Amino acid sequence: MPPHFTISPASAPAGSEVVIAAPPALCNPAYGAQAEIELEITDATGERILHTTAPMKDDGEFSYRYTIDAKAAPGVAQVVAYPHELDWCDDTGENNRLKGQSEIQRTSCVIPTRELLVEDARTDTSQ
Repeated sequence: MPPHFTISPASAPAGSEVVIAAPPALCNPAYGAQAEIELEITDATGERILHTTAPMKDDGEFSYRYTIDAKAAPGVAQVVAYPHELDWCDDTGENNRLKGQSEIQRTSCVIPTRELLVEDARTDTSQ
């Protein structure tokens, strides 16, 4: 199951830094000691402005600092984060990571997406 992540702040102009992060999971996802999170951001025009991996703990916790690309189009960007090279969506009917354990919780296979509002840097919000 992908970690439940947040973006802080949720609104910022291009050139600003945001943090994409997830706390430790309450269950035992067992991502592994070398786990990574895969992060992608697509701006309001559909242009991919980030595609990278970052370290993730076995319990799903991660934190990634990102400076919004100066070329990012103003508007709502889509941010996705999911375990890298890991079949987190059990569509086989059999858990492929925790063999022998019972009481496995099933999860949705929908890719987790959050919104990031990329503000227009030319807009004066001081009025």
